[in-house]
Amino acid sequence: MTSPLHNLLSIIQNSADEIEAVFEKHGLEFPSINDSEDAQPYEGNAIRLDPSIQGATTLLISAASLQMFNSRHYMSSTISLGVAMESDIVEILREAGPKGMHVEKIAERAQIQLITS
Repeated sequence: MTSPLHNLLSIIQNSADEIEAVFEKHGLEFPSINDSEDAQPYEGNAIRLDPSIQGATTLLISAASLQMFNSRHYMSSTISLGVAMESDIVEILREAGPKGMHVEKIAERAQIQLITS
């Protein structure tokens, strides 16, 4: 089984290959990050409307965005679990019974300052 990081790398590589192939087919070079936008002829900008370019770009951006979301989600999940363990949230909820308890009451019992925005 390949790792999520290698899967992401594969998506990036395949998307880059597809984008470069479309540019090459039209006799254009993919713009350099060092070029100003004004350095692009109009035809170079119009190629971005090609369905293959749009599809590959969407896949490229969404794959990276998903990976970033997952990374941030794991970190917040780890922090949340740590707070729950250190504050004995399980015991507080067990004592509350099947109806549960409002978060403000949980915070009060656990002696946690509840931050609301």
